[in-house]
Amino acid sequence: MYIILGYTNELSECLQRREQDILNAISLVNVAKKKMQELRSDGWDNFLERVTSFCDKHGVDVPAMDGDYVPYGKSTRKARARKQTNDDHFRREVYIGVIDQISQELDNRFDEINMELLSCMATFNPSNSFEYFDAKKLRRLAEFYPKDFSNNNLLRFELQLDNYIDDMRQDDRFKGLENIVDLSVKLVQTRRHKVYDMVYELLKLLFVTLLD
Repeated sequence: MYIILGYTNELSECLQRREQDILNAISLVNVAKKKMQELRSDGWDNFLERVTSFCDKHGVDVPAMDGDYVPYGKSTRKARARKQTNDDHFRREVYIGVIDQISQELDNRFDEINMELLSCMATFNPSNSFEYFDAKKLRRLAEFYPKDFSNNNLLRFELQLDNYIDDMRQDDRFKGLENIVDLSVKLVQTRRHKVYDMVYELLKLLFVTLLD
């Protein structure tokens, strides 16, 4: 469990950070999904070797993988009646079972819609003079909140974005920002949150979504 879950540790830590590093989160989600598939398809031998080495080091008996699996508290006769080897149990039911549960959780939490949402969120990232800015994706992001952005508001929002990005890139006070938390704070400090009220409203909605 420690080894398998260790491959999702960076993603878990990234999602728990205050600044919510969305760009890295998107990458780590894809890495975690890919790693689970690799472990499932051809990771068992290496995994078993590492576990066996650990057990040998700490004096823990390791059953022969081709031997009959005997559930704790069950008789050998009943175990043989099931005709299940240790390999069947530990590889298929335990190892692959855990991987499938993690993969299912990743798919449920980061489905196609949620990945699109994260991708759109990333365009708010202010680092490197707002190099990830994408007006089309931010409009798409606003469409995820129809109660707050009607069709008329979306048109106004698009026009506001044009002024917003030009203003941000030419104002030295917005240089060196690294994440959307820093951006939201700076918008308030400079009172730009009132000038670009719809941009700021979308930022607030994002924080609600990220904390949900």
